[in-house]
Amino acid sequence: ERLINGAIRRDHSLHFPRPGIAQSRRPPDWLDRETLADGFRLHVEVRAGHVRQCGPARILTVSQDPSYRNLTVGQDDADLVIRLRTVNSTLNGYPELVMPNVFASDNWRTIEINVAEQLLTIEVDGEILATKPLPASPLKNWDQSHPLAFGNELTGDRPWLGQVASAVIYVDDTKYNLLDQQELDLPPMYWRGGSVSTPNSGITGLEDLTVVNRERAVDFILN
Repeated sequence: ERLINGAIRRDHSLHFPRPGIAQSRRPPDWLDRETLADGFRLHVEVRAGHVRQCGPARILTVSQDPSYRNLTVGQDDADLVIRLRTVNSTLNGYPELVMPNVFASDNWRTIEINVAEQLLTIEVDGEILATKPLPASPLKNWDQSHPLAFGNELTGDRPWLGQVASAVIYVDDTKYNLLDQQELDLPPMYWRGGSVSTPNSGITGLEDLTVVNRERAVDFILN
């Protein structure tokens, strides 16, 4: 099913007032097993558009579909959810890490994910919320073909509503701006359902609603 893309680019940020997607035109240049051997540091600044979003809803994802991913930063109701593929996880990044109530308010949040020296560290607004030991070369099984997307899964059925003001990843002492307009595509239409068979949790039929009624409809459908 083809849907109107609700993603909006404003200055150097991304806004998702209604379901949509922003996706890279190709797999990111930094997505290289040798380059990632020593890990990475991801910095994102986001504000959720609603406390009730599920799936988890994809804020940022480096993945193929709902079943295969390298990394996902998501929202499940008020909780922050991180899925990271490592040599000790499934190809879908399980077991996931859940940090409760990060999105309990509509405040801006700064999220830092650091993989270094065999340790995963997750910080929100400068506070360490989770750590997890990792084996040596934990990312050597990352899939170099996965693209980057914001606001949704590539299959279009894990929409997230909110704003992304900044998204930067540091790999091998090099800084990459993940919101680079030259790298991200905001197609006027996108497909919900994609090329794989997945549970259908997308949203349609909202384009002609007023802003208030659309928000109520999103709240009802997602819950």
